[in-house]
Amino acid sequence: MIIDNIDSTHGKTYTCLSRTMAQVPKIEDPELLLDLLGWVGTIKLNLPLVTRSWLNELGLYVQLHYAGGQGRLQAGGMHRSYFDAWGKEGQALTEWEVRSYDRKTWRKRFAQLVWPIYDLALYVGGPVLGNTRIILPSGELARLNELDDATFRELNRSMITLVKQVVAHFNKTQEWSGLLELYCQSCGRRLYVWETHRKICPYCKSDPMISPLDTATEDILEPYVSDAEVLDEMCKMQSSFMVTRLARSKGLSEAEISILRYKAGPFHSGAFPVMEMADENEINKWLRHPMVNHPWPDSFVMSMAAQTPIPVRMMEKMMRKLLREDYEEAFKKAEARIMARRSEN
Repeated sequence: MIIDNIDSTHGKTYTCLSRTMAQVPKIEDPELLLDLLGWVGTIKLNLPLVTRSWLNELGLYVQLHYAGGQGRLQAGGMHRSYFDAWGKEGQALTEWEVRSYDRKTWRKRFAQLVWPIYDLALYVGGPVLGNTRIILPSGELARLNELDDATFRELNRSMITLVKQVVAHFNKTQEWSGLLELYCQSCGRRLYVWETHRKICPYCKSDPMISPLDTATEDILEPYVSDAEVLDEMCKMQSSFMVTRLARSKGLSEAEISILRYKAGPFHSGAFPVMEMADENEINKWLRHPMVNHPWPDSFVMSMAAQTPIPVRMMEKMMRKLLREDYEEAFKKAEARIMARRSEN
């Protein structure tokens, strides 16, 4: 389905994406395959060896090789390619010659995996490929070569977590939820990567739209601020002392208080990241943990638990309990702070 849920909150609309593989467009056209798989192969060449393996998780293996001034692009299964193209180094991949293509096998096994692996490749490697500005978990902009070690680890951990969630969801349900944060600038709808490729928004018909390559390789800052970003910012606006003082009178459990207090702490940036696609079962395991659901939680256990994302709806429920009638005003202030930081950059 294109739109699983539409909810209008705080004056904006967001969509919860989830589409089965039966609905993901199949890619069989050799010219388009050269384009999309060429980007996947190019990005893999620029990634560390460990990170490259992420692009194999969907079952479509793409390899780009250069030797002696010649290039070869192969795609297919782990042990056999079903799409094989050759060209000269420096020549546009879309101009390469397709020398071998098993269209029947490709249609059956791989045609529906092209857009998901393209989405995954741009999410993981787009900023690396373009050496461009990216939005950090804090909401700030930075170039990859300007990141300190701690910030890079935080960013990498958040990226790994989301990739693992989306891929695990796909392997279990055959539904691709999407990784790139792509929105129509006119109507604000979140879009699948293949919907942006047509350059015309399927909802409001606006033209032109921002393509995924623009967002991956240019310094473009989307005007959209997600609920996840705002909720994270709202936590930063609180203090650990205020959370401790207010929370127990607001109907929050000891585990919820522990999480909010930990997120509000000055030394725990990126803890318990708020994500739309977070697995509620995973965070519930920590909420039931005796050393988290405790007035004085164990610091080591909390540091382990802090790597687990929290679903947007769960964090919103906690913040509404904590702030009550002040929630809407705090939401607007947090959103304004994020936008102000972005405008400064």
